[in-house]
Amino acid sequence: MLNRLNDFRSESTAERAAPSGQRAPTTPNLAEVRGYDEEALMVLAEVGYRYLQNGGYRLAKIYFDGLSAVKPDEPYFWMARGLVAERQGDLHQAKTFYAHAMTLSPFDARPELNLAEIEHVSGSRERATIHLESARAKALRSGEPQLVARANALLALTKRNPVRARGVS
Repeated sequence: MLNRLNDFRSESTAERAAPSGQRAPTTPNLAEVRGYDEEALMVLAEVGYRYLQNGGYRLAKIYFDGLSAVKPDEPYFWMARGLVAERQGDLHQAKTFYAHAMTLSPFDARPELNLAEIEHVSGSRERATIHLESARAKALRSGEPQLVARANALLALTKRNPVRARGVS
């Protein structure tokens, strides 16, 4: 599960935002208005990620909540918030965060794959399948064979293995 986030943080926001170097227009965020250094924000994100890796979910949540408030247009922070919420058992909140990351990075398959996994474990096989097929198409377009393989594996699992809902609609 951490690989989902680790792979995501290795790319810049602009690389995930649009294919072929296209950039979506953005409005200034608090980080830009206040002049916060991008490198410093990513160092803080690394600290939050380390807490997440080592089970310090409460502290990881504090870091990523703050980072997403300072720079709300960074999908990595929303992905991390989703993973923290998922680890804390709040699947409804995790879905919300992954869905927001999808809006910030519409050509990236990762947030949609994560959302699809939650839909699957929640018993929403149809929604999981829709998200998985969309994520697979995104991964194919962006040339990411590992994500295509992950989507294919999850699609096969979703089609043959219904699960009992864990309280999320």
